[in-house]
Amino acid sequence: MAFKKIYPYIRKHKKRLLFGFFIISISNLLAVLIPRFVGRAIDTIATKSFQIDFILNQIFWVIILTIGSGFLMFLTRKIIIVLSREIEYELRKDFLWQLSRLPYSFFVDYSTGKLMSLATNDISSAREFLGPAVMYTANTITTFLLALFFMLSLDVKLTLLSILPLPLITATTYIIGKKIHRSFKDVQEQFSKLSTLAQEVFSGIRLVRAFVREAYETNQFHRLSDDYRQKYIHLEFLQSLMIPLLIVLIGLSQLVVIGYGGFRVIEKTMTIGVVSQFFVYINLLIWPVAAIGWVTNLIQRANASIERLWEIFDIKIEEETVSPMTQEIQDISPSIHFNDVWFRYKEGLPWILKGISFQISPFSSIGIIGSVGSGKSTILRLITKIYSPTKGCIFIGGVPLSQIRREIISSSVAFVPQEPFLFSDTIAENVRLGKPNATDEEIEQVLSLSGFDRDLKTLPDGIHTLVGEKGVNLSGGQKQRIAIARALIAQPKILLLDDAFSSVDSETEQLILSNIFSHFSETTKIIISNRISSVMHCDTILLIDDGRIVEKGNHQSLLHLGGKYRRLYEIQKLRDEIEKEN
Repeated sequence: MAFKKIYPYIRKHKKRLLFGFFIISISNLLAVLIPRFVGRAIDTIATKSFQIDFILNQIFWVIILTIGSGFLMFLTRKIIIVLSREIEYELRKDFLWQLSRLPYSFFVDYSTGKLMSLATNDISSAREFLGPAVMYTANTITTFLLALFFMLSLDVKLTLLSILPLPLITATTYIIGKKIHRSFKDVQEQFSKLSTLAQEVFSGIRLVRAFVREAYETNQFHRLSDDYRQKYIHLEFLQSLMIPLLIVLIGLSQLVVIGYGGFRVIEKTMTIGVVSQFFVYINLLIWPVAAIGWVTNLIQRANASIERLWEIFDIKIEEETVSPMTQEIQDISPSIHFNDVWFRYKEGLPWILKGISFQISPFSSIGIIGSVGSGKSTILRLITKIYSPTKGCIFIGGVPLSQIRREIISSSVAFVPQEPFLFSDTIAENVRLGKPNATDEEIEQVLSLSGFDRDLKTLPDGIHTLVGEKGVNLSGGQKQRIAIARALIAQPKILLLDDAFSSVDSETEQLILSNIFSHFSETTKIIISNRISSVMHCDTILLIDDGRIVEKGNHQSLLHLGGKYRRLYEIQKLRDEIEKEN
């Protein structure tokens, strides 16, 4: 049940909510007193012998009660609706916090479009349950009970006849409400698919245009959009049935009051004033009863949305198991030791790493080279705790990696991935992610180390130039060099470069590597590349093939070995010579 899942958010604001219920009860009490004064005035006028002061007195109280009821209703909205906005804020904040703690594998299975839909549409639907649905439910219940009490005090038989349509109202609400719940869930799922497609197309617009896929992607969007339209029209059809049907059923109550009440007036067993009061009470019930349908729509929509949201909230976070002996670690030595490490993504899938073992001394450098899919990048993801080894153990500074908190790893390790991500901000702010309090001079210095200083001179606003979404205004090589600068400014103890020079030319690559080796001599460096030129100056080089280390040594020893490394070196050397000649 949605209420059970979202109750912890309500419980924190229980006092304000109860105060809101109290205010709405007083507001409705004032509203249901109004028919009494109206009835008295009509009965007095019907006698044709009355004092104008009495009538004016009744009118005065009707005005006072109306103003009082209206003001208290405004106060109720201010309390409950504002409260729902605060809970919406808390829900959205917790949703983002939950996403930030989920493992990397979660984002492989969930699309960005679906997560965006959950963060916007579904949380807004949940808020409507916490705000309007709660407020109008309280309004309906209190109005109905108070009106029923006063109606019974006037005439029991007419009251019972006038509420005969109520079972039909309940049945209508239940039947249509269930259909609305299923329909709204379908609509939200379809919206997620639509959002995912739009996000992917906008992110990859260059690729779409390069392969002339505009027409295909447009047709795909039209198809999903048409499905969304059809499902939403079906939802709107179901919702449009609710209120008219309820108003018809209320109209039956009014017919009963006219028929039976009119008959009683003719027989002189009931006054016109009493019948008038019944009419006012029935009219008072029109909106609350009609609101049953609207509130049912909101509740069913919220139920569907809360179910979707709690698919994320119910994912258990794997807490770090840090022993008492090591939980006080605030600093680590930059040595790395892989001891018979095996890794695969899930049970039953092929092994990515198979018995990997190697050691890296503090402040040394190691290069890792191998074919695509050999497991090179996985090694860096294990060091950064994006994944955990399936078997074996990794030590950093002699401490098992599993016993070191993620924040310690994050503060000690800088990672430049294969595909650098830049935020839609300035160059300076993107670099500052590595060191939030960095000065402009420090930023310019690391950009120079990453070979970006010449590019910087061509930009009109220098380091304050906006890069666009995902760095769309920059080339691939420029984005890589900014990502390298972002890592260098953090002054890390361990620097991980995952094919970070794939989009830069050989001359720039050698310049950056020279700067890294000279300025970061007290940093342990792991460089992954498909180009031997990127790793040849490292202290140790590992050649990975099919998840195993097949060759190990420095550049010269591997050349003397005459194995795969040497063949790869000769092929790349020949290719470079051909490119120079051309």
